[in-house]
Amino acid sequence: MRPTPARLLREGSLVVDFTDVHKVTKVEYPLPQQLVTVRLTNQMTGYPSSCDLRWDQLITTEDPLEIEIGLTGTVRVELARLADNKNPTVYRWRVTDEGVDYQGTDIHLRVGQRADNEKAMGALLSFLGTGGEAYRATMGDRKSDNADMFPPDINEWAYQHSEEISMAHLRLSGGLER
Repeated sequence: MRPTPARLLREGSLVVDFTDVHKVTKVEYPLPQQLVTVRLTNQMTGYPSSCDLRWDQLITTEDPLEIEIGLTGTVRVELARLADNKNPTVYRWRVTDEGVDYQGTDIHLRVGQRADNEKAMGALLSFLGTGGEAYRATMGDRKSDNADMFPPDINEWAYQHSEEISMAHLRLSGGLER
């Protein structure tokens, strides 16, 4: 997370406010070099809001992390809520590719653990690997306890891209040079 002047906020930026995280949906400059009007959507609830900020006011922001998988696929994680003393840090995630578009808000880091995009991405890649293995198991008429982690089309996608997912996970954990 880093401080960013309000004048540099762009659509898609993530704004962190205590434990809440909002995605910027629109930025307007009604009084250039004085005022920035920002329209936001809460990452957890989806509720819209807006605020007027001074042009030079510093706002805490966070960038999403996106990894390409295969020729056209992407896996993305972005902060949804910061941890407090009772709730863990939560991440939104999205898998997109030709014919595949699935998202969720259920990647949790431990209670009290700092926000860490790489750890959240590592968890998602691990889950996708498990989903791919579950798909492979069900192809052979076996049952898998993990077959319901994702919808069948995501498990199939993960199976088809299992090597790329494994390599991305290895690269992310520092096992291969970036």
